[in-house]
Amino acid sequence: MSTIRERNKELILRAASEEFADKGFAATKTSDIAAKAGLPKPNVYYYFKSKENLYREVLESIIEPILQASTPFNPDGVPSEVLSGYIRSKIRISRDLPYASKVFASEIMHGAPHLSADLVEQLTPRPSTTSPASRAGSTAARSPRSTPTT
Repeated sequence: MSTIRERNKELILRAASEEFADKGFAATKTSDIAAKAGLPKPNVYYYFKSKENLYREVLESIIEPILQASTPFNPDGVPSEVLSGYIRSKIRISRDLPYASKVFASEIMHGAPHLSADLVEQLTPRPSTTSPASRAGSTAARSPRSTPTT
């Protein structure tokens, strides 16, 4: 059985996900989040300290499922099976966490200003050192940002 604290935090997170998804970070008011959660506004600050912390919690609620969805990508997998598994996982995440998915997509499209550097690092794809392109020393394995310019 969950405690009152856990229940209240979950109510606030769910309401915040909806509000941030509908209005974006800047236009969302903590009073609207509290009203949607059915709790007094001071509870939002008691559990999350600030609107920014609450927004980060909404983002973090979806990051772990996204990282887990990308684990099937390995050099030994059959590409069609790996991609199919990834697509199924992403659809499941979007179905299970629709508002957090929308908040995350918006955050990424705006350059991830609220994500910490370590989370951005975790979400940044890297070429495999065992992929055929990297074994051959191909520049195709490098991201455009890492390609030296002259």
